[in-house]
Amino acid sequence: MRFKRRKKILPGVYLNFSGSGISTTIGVPGASVNFGRNGTYLNTGIPGTGLYNRQRIDNPNNSRNTTSYNPSPTKNNIQTSPFSSGNSDRLTSNSLLDLKNTFIECYSERRELISEINKTKATIRHTKFSTSLKNKDLI
Repeated sequence: MRFKRRKKILPGVYLNFSGSGISTTIGVPGASVNFGRNGTYLNTGIPGTGLYNRQRIDNPNNSRNTTSYNPSPTKNNIQTSPFSSGNSDRLTSNSLLDLKNTFIECYSERRELISEINKTKATIRHTKFSTSLKNKDLI
């Protein structure tokens, strides 16, 4: 039996729980990065189509199933994690600010695309309705 659960932490940030462990996904539909024990992956695709690509970006030469996490032991022989939480006030890296701005831009473009799609759907409905009225007048 398999187990999979996804929990939204912040907009665009998810914790993924499964039988094989925990991973983190950051991104928007169509573009995300997944950090897990088997490596870091870039996921891209076209939402709603089933077309997608998954590419390892931390070490492209290793396949997904052959890499395992082996941190070096500390002086007390205790395993440590490469990730740790920090004070959010001190996290001011320019790359994180760039990532935040990229997310904001993606959400804005997504809203614009949804608006354009809805306008196009309304135009199509109106055109179909007008065409059906004209056809009834001809009969």
